[in-house]
Formats: sequence, structure tokens, C-alpha cells
Amino acid sequence: MMIRATQIILIMFLATGCVKELKENERAWNPYVVNQVLVFESSEKEIDTLVIQTIDNAVSVGPRPELYRYKSSGVYAKRLKLSDNKFATKMILDIYTGTPIPKRPSGVTFEFFFKNAKFGSSYKLKELEKQSLSSVTTKAGTFDDVIKLKPKVYYSEREDEVQFMYWSKKHGYIKFERADGFTWELVEKYNANN
Repeated sequence: MMIRATQIILIMFLATGCVKELKENERAWNPYVVNQVLVFESSEKEIDTLVIQTIDNAVSVGPRPELYRYKSSGVYAKRLKLSDNKFATKMILDIYTGTPIPKRPSGVTFEFFFKNAKFGSSYKLKELEKQSLSSVTTKAGTFDDVIKLKPKVYYSEREDEVQFMYWSKKHGYIKFERADGFTWELVEKYNANN
């Protein structure tokens, strides 16, 4: 009888869900709102414009116990001028909770691709919170809350590989820099509804 009661309690525990909600400090890593426009300019005077399409809050799914599931908040953007048709609407930022089994900490995945500069890496929130802040100036202004990130895996032989990405905690993507000095910088950020 005791084993049966333990099994029922365990099933109830799993059924009611162990999925952690995104905490305020995790949600704070998303500086974007729907219909926000991001205009970037390259060091070769190319312009690339993205519009935030959706912010999707989801729970991982699949045939796995609740303990393995996590919540995430994905930011999806669309290019206004498609120079190549490979990019339609794409996730550019994903913030996710940790899971107790297997032990996986909360984190952020940054994914941003220009036709000639690509950056994609995931970081634990604890790693990001330890980063020192610096000041970066672009045509969009001066940002005093910027962290400079290197990709977790850097492919130096790829011409379009971004060596450093600059992220403002309040404003998001600020600058991308390749090893050869080629850059993309934020020049304007505004809400399309205004």
C-alpha cells in the first residue's frame, strides 16, 4: 500500500508540472518588443533592416517527463529587404530556463546572421552576468551596458564568421565584428507603430 501511495504522489508531482517559469532576471535579457525595427550598417555602407515579428513563450514538448522540460522565450525577426531568400522569419534570441534532470542551467542563445557575418552561441546566464560592462558608441548612440562576447566555437577559416558580438543589456544587439575588421553596427532602433 505504501509503494502504491508513493507512486501516486510521484505521478501527481510529474503531472502538475515541474517546468520552471522564466524569472524576472531571465526575462530581462530580452530588450525587444513586437514591431521594433533594427537598422544595421556595415563598414562597407551596406544597410540591413530587421523587424521583430513575434516573441514566442513556449514549453519544450515531446515524449519526456516534465522534469526534462523547460520554458523559453524566443524572439523572431524578419528582414525588410531580403538580399537572399534564405532568411525569412528567424529566431534571433532564445532565453530558456534550466532543468533539474538532466541538470541544465538557464541560458541565452544569440543567433544573428547577415549575408556576410554570422554569429550563433549559447551561454549560461551565470556566465553572462559575470561579464564586465563597457561603453560602445554607434550611430544609434552610446551604450554603457555592453558585454563583448566571443562565440563558443570560432571557425577562423570561415570568411563570414563573427569574432565578437556586442550586446547591450537594455538595447540588444549593438555591433558585430569579424577578424578582418569588417563590422555591422546598429544605426537606428525604433518602434514601427510610432
